[in-house]
Amino acid sequence: MSISNDNVSIVVNQEKISIELNEDSQVIQVTGESIIIQTNELLTSSDTDIFIVGEIPIGVINGSNATFTTQQNFVPLSIELILNSTIQTYGIDYYTTGVNTIILNISPVVGDIIRVNYKLG
Repeated sequence: MSISNDNVSIVVNQEKISIELNEDSQVIQVTGESIIIQTNELLTSSDTDIFIVGEIPIGVINGSNATFTTQQNFVPLSIELILNSTIQTYGIDYYTTGVNTIILNISPVVGDIIRVNYKLG
């Protein structure tokens, strides 16, 4: 993921990350589900894009279930779905309905690993 906007927050469910945004020492530091933003300017939710990265969607992986939900609402068409380390194609491998539901065209089987990245809606 590349970042080109100075007002971007990233949430990662795995490891601690620090990202230098610009010469004004804006730093986003993420640890688990907590986020710390250090900035010289006040950022509000209206001018900050928040991305959820590496989330494990809610749903049973059993070979027959194909419907999964995100923990938070997403912006439609912002979903990136990764199945077993392979990015899936929207409209071919999966589609979305509403603002938190993902439906795969083939049900994942036991042992498959699903992760999703999305822009918080």
